[in-house]
Amino acid sequence: MIVIKRNGSRQEFDEAKIRSSIEITSDEIKQPMSSGDLNYAVKAIVKRIKEGRRDEVLSRDIHMIVVGELICEGFYDVAKAYDESVKSLVHR
Repeated sequence: MIVIKRNGSRQEFDEAKIRSSIEITSDEIKQPMSSGDLNYAVKAIVKRIKEGRRDEVLSRDIHMIVVGELICEGFYDVAKAYDESVKSLVHR
């Protein structure tokens, strides 16, 4: 699956990037997620992304799925921090 980034570039989907960004975000806000919680969240996120059965996906759609799944799993503060960090990158 190809991810279409906000700047129009394309790259292969890599769930490790999602895992890393969630882990970094949770660590930065001093609410580190356990490896089990992180694995479960990433698995749910990847499942939702792949449910679309598309060859391409927009990075902003991935962003919304990540935030939504983190909220569903009860990681409200991590979801909020992730959302804010991604939005700040977009506005640079």
